[in-house]
Parts: sequence; C-alpha cells; structure tokens
Amino acid sequence: MYNVDIALQQVKIAEAALAPVLAAVGNVQKNFGSTQSLAVLETLQASIAAQLTVPLYQGGAEYSAIRQAKETLGQRRVDMDNARDVVQQRVQE
Repeated sequence: MYNVDIALQQVKIAEAALAPVLAAVGNVQKNFGSTQSLAVLETLQASIAAQLTVPLYQGGAEYSAIRQAKETLGQRRVDMDNARDVVQQRVQE
C-alpha cells in the first residue's frame, strides 16, 4: 500500500510541473541623512514585485512524465491487488 501511495504522490509531483508559478520579490531600504543636512534625517523606501509564470508548452516532456507516473501507479495498484489476493488465499487454506 505504501508503494501505491508513493506512486500517487509521484503523479501529483509530475502534474505540478504544469501548474502556474507565482513569485514575489520585495526590497526595503532605509537611509540615514548626514548631520550637515537637518532637512531629511532618514528615508524609507520599499518596493514589491510579483511575477506569474504560466507554462504553455515545453516540448511535451512534462506530459510524458505524467503518463509514465500514471502507468507506474497502475502497475503498483495491480501489484497490491495481487499481493492481497495471495494473502487472502493463504488465510483461507
């Protein structure tokens, strides 16, 4: 059952390659004035920027990885069903 869970997580990881990515960058800068100029003793500047990246098509490698992960998941489920059948058969004997 753990192998099935791991294979399911691998499918989710492969599908995440197609998800949009949002990145945020911030900057804060504080400057202190000099003693000769009393007009401005300190200034505070802040900025923030956001970037959204939406993958449209990267040659199909992501889709191939998703198909492979789903195929592996199917095989792990078949293996689990076979192991479960063997155990049930041995218990009934």
